Amino acid sequence: MGDKEYNIMMDQMKLETANLRITDLFVDSPCKPMCACYCWLILCLMISGGAGFMQPSLGGDRDYNIWLDPVQIDYDMYTLANEDITATQGVDVQSV
Repeated sequence: MGDKEYNIMMDQMKLETANLRITDLFVDSPCKPMCACYCWLILCLMISGGAGFMQPSLGGDRDYNIWLDPVQIDYDMYTLANEDITATQGVDVQSV
């Protein structure tokens, strides 16, 4: 191995083993990056709560916004009518 190749290899090793700012920060004061992560988590929680992403909704596979859409209401009535017909099939209508 020549001097030039050795110097290139050593330069590469110095680059690969260089200190990272985040790891130095964790070693010097571990509370700062952990508190920053918790602050970021709380900020994201507040943003998602403010945007209404964590609103409880009625069960189902659709968003809350489309519950009052006329097409959705018609589909719900159609589905309920089919369920009622299936449940009462063969039963005298006057006896129900």
